[in-house]
Amino acid sequence: MDARNALKGLATGLMSVGIIATVPSVWAADKVFELDNFNGVAAVQGLDVGVVVGKQFLVTASSESAEQLENLKIRVEDDVLVVGREYRSSGFWDWWKHSADATVMVQMPSLSVLKASSGAELLVEGVNCETLSIDASSGSDIEVIGRCQTATIDASSGAGVDLKRLELKTATADASSGADININVSDAFYGDASSGADIDVYGQPTVAESDTSSGADIDFRGAE
Repeated sequence: MDARNALKGLATGLMSVGIIATVPSVWAADKVFELDNFNGVAAVQGLDVGVVVGKQFLVTASSESAEQLENLKIRVEDDVLVVGREYRSSGFWDWWKHSADATVMVQMPSLSVLKASSGAELLVEGVNCETLSIDASSGSDIEVIGRCQTATIDASSGAGVDLKRLELKTATADASSGADININVSDAFYGDASSGADIDVYGQPTVAESDTSSGADIDFRGAE
């Protein structure tokens, strides 16, 4: 499969569940990264990353120019696909030029770890797992769609985690420093919120334990 068709195929899947709005008819530049054997994804440095849990490993990227794709630094570290940028200069112009829009789309057979930081956006569809670890910080956003037995969620420094469309049986959530978590859980919820953070719990967990401090809130919204 060439880069153009691979990228369009993943984009079509993401569009079908509302993760992206449209599939462009022409990509200005695209690239396939030959990487596999990872079970997690970490997005950093303001990048937009879409993930679909599917049958095979596939990592593709699109941007306004081929130069932007060359500045992407995508590698596997400790079984996690790390999606970031490689800066070659400390000058402001080079920073601005290298931080232009780029979108990375990932297909992978299984998923157990999600991380986002520094303003990155991580959007995930098709999850069906036993356990999931989620960590969002520094103004980043993570949204996950699917189902999972249990999840551990940590959000800090203005980050947002939206799990309203992730069916969970058990969840442990920790939010701090203005972070927000929306979570949908059926059996057991354990939460801690501090320093202006908010956790909204949807569903009707039979076990619910929570602790708040420093202007934080944990609200139980019930079934929608």
